[in-house]
Amino acid sequence: MHIPNTYISDRLFLWLGVLAALFAIFMHYGIATTDVTRKEWAAPATFVKKHFQPGDVIGVLPQWALQGAEPFRKHPILYREDFSTTDLTRYKRLWLVVAPRLGKWWFRKAFQTQLHTLRKLYWHKKVHHFGPLELHLFQLPAPLPRLYDFGTRKRLRQAEVWYAPPEKPMPGCSTQGNIQWMKRWQSKPGWWRGAGGDFFGRLRQEIGDSPKECLWAVPRTCQVLHVRYRLVPLHGTLALGHGFGTASPGKITGTLPPSGPDVKLSLWIENQKVRDFVVSQKHVWRQYSLDFKRLKLSLPPLPPGLSPKQRTGSVEFRISTLRRTKPRLGYCFQAELKTSH
Repeated sequence: MHIPNTYISDRLFLWLGVLAALFAIFMHYGIATTDVTRKEWAAPATFVKKHFQPGDVIGVLPQWALQGAEPFRKHPILYREDFSTTDLTRYKRLWLVVAPRLGKWWFRKAFQTQLHTLRKLYWHKKVHHFGPLELHLFQLPAPLPRLYDFGTRKRLRQAEVWYAPPEKPMPGCSTQGNIQWMKRWQSKPGWWRGAGGDFFGRLRQEIGDSPKECLWAVPRTCQVLHVRYRLVPLHGTLALGHGFGTASPGKITGTLPPSGPDVKLSLWIENQKVRDFVVSQKHVWRQYSLDFKRLKLSLPPLPPGLSPKQRTGSVEFRISTLRRTKPRLGYCFQAELKTSH
């Protein structure tokens, strides 16, 4: 399409050029004025470290302001887009460093909405101002005691990990195969390794733009990865979550999208199948909560003198997939037992 060279067209292109230049200057000025220096980030960090208590956790808004997280290298820190929807049940207090100047154009409203929601959910104890930064302290409800955390090194050392053929034939899979135990435990960083570089262990994964401490598991094609724990309390509430992160630990950055087919996690308690949980790449992360009181388990009578809360048994996770297109999957899961409400 040809635009004729007229008085109106000349003025139109002139005004478009002027508007583009003004917009560029406006953006340049905005970026320059929203900068926060390392010295400014250090001020609230010094205050937090001075008043930090066991059970505290730290958050920084916006989550991409990594310079604000640098002073907290040795402290627990959460990276979240929305802390009002984050599970904070294991913590006692939340320190939230907010950089409103970084978000005064695009994110300021979102920050204020989130802070308003947090004030409704938790007791907002204090707010401190450090130049362009705000520091909020929230008192969180008393966390539910954890009865059993499947991801600690102590529990991982007690786990039994092996590959075995599926009980029911999978399409295109042979039923032949032997149990392959993964025996080479490495206490640092807490991994099981098997023949062929198979791996199971605790790892921090980037899932849904948020790091998670989870158990990284690689199911083989036509085989099932078994992870069994014994002497687990059989009461309370089982909190379970699983999803896809990066495809390989330590070698692929978290900016790459997750990959791999759907993965099924089967929960077995005392050799009884309880439920299947399936996650795909489009789900990213899925969470579940199971109350032991509502599980239909066939358990033997308790010995005289023992209460139901003293009963223990085996809990097993079986991870499988119908196909595998890459050497490693970015699949991991979390599991812990909490006291019921």
